[in-house]
Amino acid sequence: MATLPQLLLILLLSLLGFGFNFLRLPLFFDIDFIFGSVFAVLALVLLGTKAAIVVGIIAASATVLIWQHPFAWFIFSSEILWLSLRYGKNNQTNLVLLDLQFWLLALPVIIGCYALVLNAPSNTAVLIALKQISNGIFNTLVVAVLVAMMQLNKTLSKKLALPAISFGQLVFLTLLSLTLLAGSLPVIFDAKKSKALYELAVVERMAEISAVIALQLEHIPKPSSTLLPSELQQLTTSLPVDRGYALALLDSKKQLTQLMGQNQTITANAANALSTGFQHWQPSSELIPIQSWRKSRYVFTYPLRWQNDQFWLVIEQPAKSVVAQLEQDSAQQFVRLVLFLGLTIGISALLSKAISLPLRRIDVASQRIQADITQQQKTVMPQSRVLEYSNLSHTLAQMSAHLNDAFQRSRITQCELEQQVTQRTEALQHSNSQQNAILSAASDFSIIATDPNGVIQFFSVGAEKMLGYQAEELVGKQTPEILHQSSEVMNRIKELNAELAEPVQGFRAFVIKAEQEGTETHEWTYLHKSGQAIPVSLTITVIRDHSGKISGYLGIARDVSERHRTERLKNEFIATVSHELRTPLTAIYASLRLVNSGKIS
Repeated sequence: MATLPQLLLILLLSLLGFGFNFLRLPLFFDIDFIFGSVFAVLALVLLGTKAAIVVGIIAASATVLIWQHPFAWFIFSSEILWLSLRYGKNNQTNLVLLDLQFWLLALPVIIGCYALVLNAPSNTAVLIALKQISNGIFNTLVVAVLVAMMQLNKTLSKKLALPAISFGQLVFLTLLSLTLLAGSLPVIFDAKKSKALYELAVVERMAEISAVIALQLEHIPKPSSTLLPSELQQLTTSLPVDRGYALALLDSKKQLTQLMGQNQTITANAANALSTGFQHWQPSSELIPIQSWRKSRYVFTYPLRWQNDQFWLVIEQPAKSVVAQLEQDSAQQFVRLVLFLGLTIGISALLSKAISLPLRRIDVASQRIQADITQQQKTVMPQSRVLEYSNLSHTLAQMSAHLNDAFQRSRITQCELEQQVTQRTEALQHSNSQQNAILSAASDFSIIATDPNGVIQFFSVGAEKMLGYQAEELVGKQTPEILHQSSEVMNRIKELNAELAEPVQGFRAFVIKAEQEGTETHEWTYLHKSGQAIPVSLTITVIRDHSGKISGYLGIARDVSERHRTERLKNEFIATVSHELRTPLTAIYASLRLVNSGKIS
C-alpha cells in the first residue's frame, strides 16, 4: 500500500504530466512535441508500475482536450502500459530500446486510426505516426538521462533506491544524446527557416498587390453610392480568382464591400475585429491540425486613404499551395530526422555493446579466478583489440597466476600446519588424558582452580568427594568462600591486616600471601555441603600467563582430620600415662635421692 508521501508524489507527477502536454514545442510545419509522458516514465522508475500507469493515463488525457479525439490518449496510455509490463527496476533494462519496440509494434495501429477513422490522407497519417514515435522516444531518452544522472549521484541513488548503472548503458545514453543533439538541431532549424521564407514570399506579394491597388485608387473618384465604379472592378482582373483569391474593401464604418472572389475570413460581423497586416486564418472545425492547415487562408489587411476617407483593403489567398510545399518539405525533413534517430539508436547500441562487451567478458572471467585457483587451473582471460582492455586482461592474467602460485604454496604450508596441529593435538590429548588420570587418581585431595576474580573454574572429583558438591553447582557461579567458615575467614582477615598493614577483604584473604611468596600452605576448616566441618591443609599456588600476569589460582586441600585425631589421641595418652605414673615415680625418685645422699647404707 502506498504511503502518503508516495501518493503526494504520484499526484504531483500526474499534474505535471497533464500540464506539460499543453506546453508544446514546435519542430516542423505544424509538428509539435509534447512532454507529458516524461513524468509517467519517471514515475515508473521511481515509484513502480501502478504509479506509472496512473500518471500516464492522467497525463495523456490532456491530448483529448488538445486535439478533440481520443486516439493520442489511447496510444500514449498504451505506451506507458507497455513500459510498465516490460521494465524491471532492479535490472539494467534499456528504456529507450524498450520504448522503440513499442512504437515499431504500434506503427500500423497509429496509421490505421488516423487514416481510417479520422479520414486523414495516408501521407498525413504516416507523418503523425512518425511524429509520435520520435516524440515518445525523445521523452524516454530524457528520462533515461535524468535517471542515469541520479544513479551516478551517490546520495540520490541511495535515497531513491536506484541500482548502479551499467557501463554499457552509460555509453549508449552518452552517444545517443550527443549524436541526436548534434544531428537534429540543424534539421529543425532548416525546416523553420523554410517555413519563414515561404510565408515571407506570400506577405511580400500580397503587400505589393495592396500597394498597387491603393495607388490606383487615388485616381478614381469615390462613388456616392455603395456601387463600385467599373474602374475599380477592373483593378482586380489580374488576381487569380479561380485559385481562391478574394478581395474586399472596408469603408470608414467597416462596411464590407466584396470586390471579387469569395471572402471566407472577414464577414460583416467580424470586420470590427480586423487587424492591420498579415494574418493566418485556420478553421476550427478540423480535428487534425494538418488538415486545418490545408484549409487555412492567408489574409493581408492594408489601410489606405481614398479621398480623405479611411478604408481598408483585405486580400485573401488560400494557404493550400504553400501548405502543400511546406508539408512536403517538412515530411522530407521529418523522415530524415526519424531515420537519423533510428540510425543513431542502432549505432549507439552497437557501439555501447562493442565497448562494454570486453568488460563484461573480463568480469565473467574474473569471477572464475577463485574457482580456477581452487581447482589448480589457469584462468584464461579474454583478449581484445582495444589496447586498454588487452592490458587489463594481461594484468588480471598475471595476477591470477601469482595468486595461483601463492595459493599452492599456502596449501602446502597449510598441510604442514595441519600435520603439526594433528601431532600437537594428539600430544595434548595424551597430556590431557594423563592429567585427567592424575586428577581422577588424586581422589583424596580437593583441587579447585579459580580465575583472577576468585570464581571457580575447576572442581575436581576429589573435591566433589570431600565436600559433597557437584562441579556444575559451583563452576562459574561461586567462589571458594562458600566452602569456609565465615568466622574463620574474618579471623584470618584480621591477622593479615595486622601483619601486612593493608586492608584485606573477601577472597583476597586466601591468595594475598601466595601472590607475595608464590605459594602458601595454611590450615583451614572446610564446610561439607551437609554442614560438617572438615579440617584441611590448603596450599594456594598462583597461576601466571606467559607475560607474568596472574591468570588464576590453584588450591589443593588435604583432609587432616585423621592427623588431628591422632595428635589428639597421643596427647590424651601422654596425659593419662603422666597422671598414672606420677605417684610411683615420685616415691622412686625420692628413694634414689636418699641413696645418693649417703644417708642409707
